[in-house]
Amino acid sequence: MKLYVDVDETLIFWANPFMPYAGTFKLNTDLIGVLKKGMDLEKYDVTIWSAGGASWAGEVARKLFNKYNLPSSGKSELYQQIPKNSYAIDDRLAQNRFYLTRFKRVFLPEEFVTYAKNSLY
Repeated sequence: MKLYVDVDETLIFWANPFMPYAGTFKLNTDLIGVLKKGMDLEKYDVTIWSAGGASWAGEVARKLFNKYNLPSSGKSELYQQIPKNSYAIDDRLAQNRFYLTRFKRVFLPEEFVTYAKNSLY
């Protein structure tokens, strides 16, 4: 399953989501855990991407998924190259963001955790 995973308010939650990149954040440990499990089982092919840009996506990918050496990108650089039958995990749904309309399905983070737990465990 090819997955494009958003960073802000998906993998990490900011104390003030209206002011990301400032202050503190907490990790979405449930989502991070199921992604790692799926990658360990070779079920998921994950790319980390962010509207905050390629540098931010890469920093988060290295910090959270270092051993997996995941590709990362900014959303604006990548959204036109999304392969068919790809999936996204994002805190927004496709109808709310133009760059998400290319995906077969967009999961909210909690939806994907439930889906993964039902299919991996």
